[in-house]
Amino acid sequence: MMSKFHKAIFLSITVCIFSCRKDVPISTPQTITTSSNNIITGETVGMNFKTYDTLIGTNHGSSLDIDFNLDGKKDFSIYGNWYAGPGHSQLSVSGIQIYNSDFYLATSIFNDTTFSHFNGISIDSFVNPRSIQIKYNYSYLCDRINVSDSVVNYSSVKHTRYFNAGENIIVSSNSWSNTSLNLTDPFVDIPTVYNIYSSADTLISKIIWYYPGCHDLIDNKIIYIGFKLKSGTDFKLGWIKLMQTTRPTLLLSAIAIQK
Repeated sequence: MMSKFHKAIFLSITVCIFSCRKDVPISTPQTITTSSNNIITGETVGMNFKTYDTLIGTNHGSSLDIDFNLDGKKDFSIYGNWYAGPGHSQLSVSGIQIYNSDFYLATSIFNDTTFSHFNGISIDSFVNPRSIQIKYNYSYLCDRINVSDSVVNYSSVKHTRYFNAGENIIVSSNSWSNTSLNLTDPFVDIPTVYNIYSSADTLISKIIWYYPGCHDLIDNKIIYIGFKLKSGTDFKLGWIKLMQTTRPTLLLSAIAIQK
């Protein structure tokens, strides 16, 4: 049987954590026309344009290499991969790997807040009816659900900037990154379990679900990613049109770059 002391411990220790993602960040619409210093997403006039309509990241994962200047060297690759995680879990992630030092992605800096939300208590029984596992369940979320949700931490992250069709990609108004970036952050599909207390008839566990992607892609939503590629002393702007079907599989529709 469980003592009052044990019950008090149950009420203060065991945690099950979930985390969610925020909506895909979308830039503010602008009204500037196309020029050498800015382009419109989805516009093909004055652009070298190629249609792909290719799925990336199916089955056990895959990638697609892109060589813009046809010099036999890849400028970047788009990938969607599955990896074996701890236990029987799978870890999924997608992103853009940069190989060309003259290639840059449009990015934004996001100031994120993580909130802790209580989801209730769950109790599991083992083969021996006197043996139980008690878990206190929490979620770690990117958004506050209740006013009682507490702040876990603050963080500042650089992430790929997403655009809607018809928006402007402008050299001077974007931050740019030459480092490889995730489109969906790594996600493990089973929780991490920490056993905090055990006795002959009781197990207290801390069970953590990690969903870190506050800025992950949303399934079946078409987005554009801006980029620039150095050309002599200047840059050529371009866009990548893609959609996440189911994590981490991506449908690459088209890529365009200024002539």
